[in-house]
Amino acid sequence: MNLKKILKKFKTDKRIRVIKKFIGKKARILEIGVHEGTFSNLLLKQFKPEIFYLVDPWKYESEETYKESLYGGNLSNPDGQKKLNDRYETVKLNFKEQITSGQIILIRKNSDEVFNLLKDNFFDLIYIDGNHTFNFVKLDITNSLKKIKKDGIIVCDDYASPGWWDDGVTKAVNKMCKENYIKKIFIKSNQCVLKKVS
Repeated sequence: MNLKKILKKFKTDKRIRVIKKFIGKKARILEIGVHEGTFSNLLLKQFKPEIFYLVDPWKYESEETYKESLYGGNLSNPDGQKKLNDRYETVKLNFKEQITSGQIILIRKNSDEVFNLLKDNFFDLIYIDGNHTFNFVKLDITNSLKKIKKDGIIVCDDYASPGWWDDGVTKAVNKMCKENYIKKIFIKSNQCVLKKVS
């Protein structure tokens, strides 16, 4: 295993340790931003969710803003969308058993298109790791407030991690806290755990 994979696994394990402080097994989970499904698999193994929604558009973004993202690049890359289509097919294959049983609901759409299909006050955990730019994160948090249970948690990945997204995660979380929609209850390993304000 190369150093990059070791560091990625270490980061992922730390994310699970953060979440374990707040939810138990058989939780209802929504993950926004699935990528290759590596973290989805860890959530599945650790929490054995009753129902697990995986949402990602697997859509190639050619705009300059996204050139350093995991799903972007530039106009001259003809294989960009093909790579994302392949990634989606791999995720679908890897979770075939859970999709067939109904435990996993795999949805290939933008998150804002999906929220109106979901039940209110339903999820124990909503994990936000999709588009990290300010407007997208703010919209994901806003939409999550209707769907999370009163005692559930929303977790935003890459909090206080500037990245190509111009620290959009941190800015969106802080703005929503300032407007008194959410409160930060725990921050560690770039994971920001949020509760909705009652």
